[in-house]
Amino acid sequence: MRKDEYLRILTSMEKPYRYTGGELNAADCSDTNAKKMVIVFPDTYEIGMSHVGVRILYHLINAQKDMYCERAFHPWTDLEDVLRKSNEPLRTLETQTPLKELPLIGFSLAYEMLYANMLNILDLSNIAVEAIDRDENDPIIITGGPCSYNPEPIASFVDIVVVGEAEEVICEIVNIANDKSISRRDRIIAIGHLKGCYNPSDTKLTTDEKSGKLTGLSFISEPEKTQIDKVYGKDLNKSWFPCNPIVPNAEIIHDRANLEIHRGCIHGCRFCQAGYIYRPLRTRKTEKLLNMADEILTSTGYEDLGLVSLNSVDHPDIVNLSTILDKKLHSKRISLGFPSLRLDAISSELVDVLGHTKKNNITVAPEAGSQRLRDLINKNLTEEQILNSIKTFSEGGWQKMKLYFMIGLPGETDEDIVEMAELIRKIVKTGKLGKIDPETGKLQKGRPFKVTVNVSSFVAKSHTPFQWSKMDTEETLKARMHILLSQLSGHKAVTIKWRDFDLGLIEGMLARGDRRLGPVIKKVWKDGGRLESWSDRFEFARWEKALKSENLTLDEYIFRDIDKDETLAWQHIHCGVSVDYLKKEYEKAKDEECTKNCFTNNCSNCGFGKDCPVLELKKNSDLTEDEVIENEVTEEKMNGEVE
Repeated sequence: MRKDEYLRILTSMEKPYRYTGGELNAADCSDTNAKKMVIVFPDTYEIGMSHVGVRILYHLINAQKDMYCERAFHPWTDLEDVLRKSNEPLRTLETQTPLKELPLIGFSLAYEMLYANMLNILDLSNIAVEAIDRDENDPIIITGGPCSYNPEPIASFVDIVVVGEAEEVICEIVNIANDKSISRRDRIIAIGHLKGCYNPSDTKLTTDEKSGKLTGLSFISEPEKTQIDKVYGKDLNKSWFPCNPIVPNAEIIHDRANLEIHRGCIHGCRFCQAGYIYRPLRTRKTEKLLNMADEILTSTGYEDLGLVSLNSVDHPDIVNLSTILDKKLHSKRISLGFPSLRLDAISSELVDVLGHTKKNNITVAPEAGSQRLRDLINKNLTEEQILNSIKTFSEGGWQKMKLYFMIGLPGETDEDIVEMAELIRKIVKTGKLGKIDPETGKLQKGRPFKVTVNVSSFVAKSHTPFQWSKMDTEETLKARMHILLSQLSGHKAVTIKWRDFDLGLIEGMLARGDRRLGPVIKKVWKDGGRLESWSDRFEFARWEKALKSENLTLDEYIFRDIDKDETLAWQHIHCGVSVDYLKKEYEKAKDEECTKNCFTNNCSNCGFGKDCPVLELKKNSDLTEDEVIENEVTEEKMNGEVE
């Protein structure tokens, strides 16, 4: 089919913008002599274009003189039906080139429920889903993202897994993948020797004859190697970030300009995989961020700028940075947002800045209702800190709030759920106090204050202290949810939403899975499984059927505590945090003991040692008041008004 005919098909779809490209700041990929790749987010356009990692890689590759990168996303059912009926392959957005014709396809796997989508995209592109079945003319298939920290369930489908921050190695991968002077197999081997790159076909597994569980893994071509160390940029000021990002032609999930102010986390919540795999904390300097913000907003025309990170208030200069940005942007009617906030670090200065933004929902995550359980998960957040922050927000004029809680956490009891309900009632009551009347100085009592409570189930993830912890059954989770609903029944200020518990169970199985799950994923896909992160398209029975056909059960993957001495399917993947540290944190959780963050307290010895950038950040933050004033980047300096 010619490109013009393919484009005519796209215009008949429900949402053609998902497939046509041509957005502001999209790359010109017409140079046929350039080295090529396509980056694929295996979900819909609206979700994939909201992913910051995809944007970083896309613009980084297209900034190279001799390379270009195109995009593709999982089609909605309307386009998939047309492609299958007409036997046409899925194509890229930039040049409508069939994916199979490109030498390198990179899948960004942000969550486990994308696995079947990836297989569907390969099949729609006429590419064998099993790596062993691909021939010399097929593209090299690589994956990256958070799921790379346990790639074993999809090991048979991919050629290379990039562990860590792919921007540090992607250009080398593109160069090798486009080198047709060597065989496809040799190119895969060469990429597998790059730091952070894992070649599953270059491994030898030892398994238990009776159970099939992994007991050991070795590398065939490098017998001396014991693990794959993640690749990451040690200085975020030197790391790539696009200042001319694509502006979608239609609204996406996170439709705003994004400015990544720092990467990593210092808090160590024991359930949070991102907090461990993105370590160590690295920050961008204020002056650089202010320049980047100007460039991003000029090149996009967005009216919203989000300060992106796992926790915005961890930036050591966040008050100064946000105050300057607020002064510069408020007069231009540009809203400044903090997508992620910790309640223990909310200050009146930050709330003043947020007061100039649109009064949308403030989103916060207490995670657990009782102090005992917050200590157990290492949230390091007291009820007093939570309520003081709610009061500060309420006085600043906010009347809506989103709260995120989890149920099924290790060590949880029914009483913890009762205390969760009580905390929610206290939050509503505190929020109703309202803001201070500027004329009288008194509180304007009785103002409406509404909260939306989002509840999800705990999912045990690799590379966390809770990677050894079992998950609760659906029956237990539903019983706990019933307690919460009954406790808050009739409370008009509270809206409760919860994520499908069955979906969390499958996510947990894949997160702690091994290579035995490859055939399960394949059977789910063949049985119609795709786009299952959309709750209305998820079918638990389909997964149960596939597990049963492989003589596997959820019990062995998620409904049991893993012995700390047991071989883990992912233990050859090293995120930088030592296993010994994770084991110590696991034991401290059992004792309900907290570990303080390593920026304001002593180094927690998680594994990065003297090379950890936090040590340098602490040294630089240990200044006298005069030194702070001298080093502060002011708005006047940024505008060139001060020599």
